[in-house]
This record gives sequence, C-alpha cells and structure tokens, in this order.
Amino acid sequence: MGRSIPTARQVMENLSRDIMRMADLMQSGDADILKQIIMLGKKHSAEISYSGIDPYLGFVLSILLEVCRKSCQEG
Repeated sequence: MGRSIPTARQVMENLSRDIMRMADLMQSGDADILKQIIMLGKKHSAEISYSGIDPYLGFVLSILLEVCRKSCQEG
C-alpha cells in the first residue's frame, strides 16, 4: 500500500510545478526571476522535510532566509 499523505518534498515539487506554469505565462525577465525564487524555495528542502513544519511555510521561509542572507552580505 502506498502513502496517503505526501511528503514535504512531494508537496514542494507540486508547488514548484504549479508556479512554473505561472512562469510560462510571464514575460521572460519576470519568468527568470520567478524560476530563481523557486530554486531558493527548494534550497532548504531537507531541513523542511526533517523539521515537520508545513512544506508551504517552509518553502516561503527558505526564500526569505536566502533573500535576507543576500541582503546582509551586500550591506
């Protein structure tokens, strides 16, 4: 019998796929930025999986963490 509850990685992959559909409809410059944001959201997928937090929240926190990291390094 298979899993009835998707793993955090599966949720994030589904979310990424949905966001990529949106990127496909955008102008190329905006689509490129959105693709980079998706990569930032996936960057901490292992930590999100092991922490047990909601994968959507983890995805957003991963993006925020990486944006803040870049901002702190520049400033």
